[in-house]
Amino acid sequence: MDEIGQIIPITQIIYPKEIKKNLIITCCLTGLGTANQIRKLLLKSMPNNLNIEVKAFEVTKLQNSKEIIALKKVYNIITIVGTIDPKLDNIPYISLESIISGKKIQEFNNILDEYVSNSLLKQFNTELIHNFSLERVINSITILDVNIVMTNIDEAMRNYTVISGEKLSNVTRMSLYVHVSCLIERLIRNEPITSYDNKLLDDTNSQKKFSQIKSAFSVIENKYSVKIPDSEYGYIFDIISSNQQL
Repeated sequence: MDEIGQIIPITQIIYPKEIKKNLIITCCLTGLGTANQIRKLLLKSMPNNLNIEVKAFEVTKLQNSKEIIALKKVYNIITIVGTIDPKLDNIPYISLESIISGKKIQEFNNILDEYVSNSLLKQFNTELIHNFSLERVINSITILDVNIVMTNIDEAMRNYTVISGEKLSNVTRMSLYVHVSCLIERLIRNEPITSYDNKLLDDTNSQKKFSQIKSAFSVIENKYSVKIPDSEYGYIFDIISSNQQL
């Protein structure tokens, strides 16, 4: 009798498609302090049923390719909001100043449109505009009187314009309001930033600008009886050196 071949069924296992969590990253130039405050303001602005997480990172971590690869395995990174652009491929960046000024809110909307319904987006926008006024942002990052802090920073910026002849753009002014508010808070707490890459100050023009900045912002030292170290002045130099319009 002929043998009848045995038919062996082929089994294919189909795994469910992994659904990544949506993520907005917040970051800042000098550590996690401001990034955490931006995160809190974003969360405060979001409706409760918005399916988006917000996490704060140091910019140096975001510039580590291994960190980003690990994050992308778990999250769908929608955008980055912060005070410095980490320049990550295919991940849009929205500056804190552009939200405060309102100039990039529509761009923010366009990014979120894919993940949020129109009704929730409108609700988010209303809260975003309310929570991200300049006064509220500064109030969230310092225990000091906001109006006095802003007045003193205004004086320092006017000093710089007089000394250097350089007009500061609104974007740069917004950045300085936020950054110098954090700086004052750090110095009062005796927690200054102590490291800065001095190689950026090698040429004569940079050294001249650095000296002008120190002269202009010395008013902050006098008002709060603190000493601003060169490392902290270095970050002010970075902000002013990138002085540009949005």
